[in-house]
Amino acid sequence: MGALLTTIIVSLIVFAILNIINAVLAYAVHLYSGGFEWDKMLEFLKRRVAVYVLIWFVFSGINILIFWLTETFGYVINLGALGTMTGIISILSALIVTLLVKKIIDKFKKLGIAIGENK
Repeated sequence: MGALLTTIIVSLIVFAILNIINAVLAYAVHLYSGGFEWDKMLEFLKRRVAVYVLIWFVFSGINILIFWLTETFGYVINLGALGTMTGIISILSALIVTLLVKKIIDKFKKLGIAIGENK
């Protein structure tokens, strides 16, 4: 269970770091262009990121509950079910990171810094 909690904590830290980078870059874009709107960034976080983080949080909680039940009461749970839950959590984590990294790359492009473009 310790490895599971470590994975969840690392994911939360990665999400937080990416959100901080996103916010700093949003401010940099504002300084660069003079037209930053907090409403658009907050709307993105609310409609896109928060939804996936909530789903990720619920699945992570279910996974923690499964491990707790297994350790506390000695229930035997099919490993296929645990693997499926871990897979769903990993896919959600990857989706959240992808959304945040895309937003960060878009901000770099607005600042005139081409990232990932071959010339």
